[in-house]
Amino acid sequence: MQFLNNILKFGDTEDNQSGGSEAESNPTVTYCNILFYHLVNNEENSTILTKDNLPDLEFGGDCIKADEISYKAVVNRLKIVSGLNPWPSKEIVTGDKIEMITSGQLSSWQITVFPDDQQMKIERIV
Repeated sequence: MQFLNNILKFGDTEDNQSGGSEAESNPTVTYCNILFYHLVNNEENSTILTKDNLPDLEFGGDCIKADEISYKAVVNRLKIVSGLNPWPSKEIVTGDKIEMITSGQLSSWQITVFPDDQQMKIERIV
C-alpha cells in the first residue's frame, strides 16, 4: 500500500521510517491512518468513536470493514500515538497533540479517551 508513504506515519520510531512497513502489515495501523486521512479530507473537526460506531473506510478502491477491526486495538493504537498509557483508565484522559501532514496539509489533533475506553474523541486543534 504505497499510499501510506504519502499520508500518515505517526507513531513510528526512527527505525521504522523506511516506507510504512508496519502500517502495511498491521490492519489496525492501516485503519487508523485511513481514519485520519478521511477526517482531514472531509474537513471534519471531530469524531467520537465507540465499539458500536467504528466506520467502514474506503481508500483507493479498497474497503476496510469496521467489523474486521478490533475497537480495542484502534483505541490502544491511538492512545500510544498520543502518548497515553494503553491500559484503560477510570477517568477521562487527554493525550499529547498529534501533528501530521496528510495530502500536503498540516493538521493537529488531540485524542480524549473516556473511562474504561468506552468512547474516544478525536478532535482537530485549530
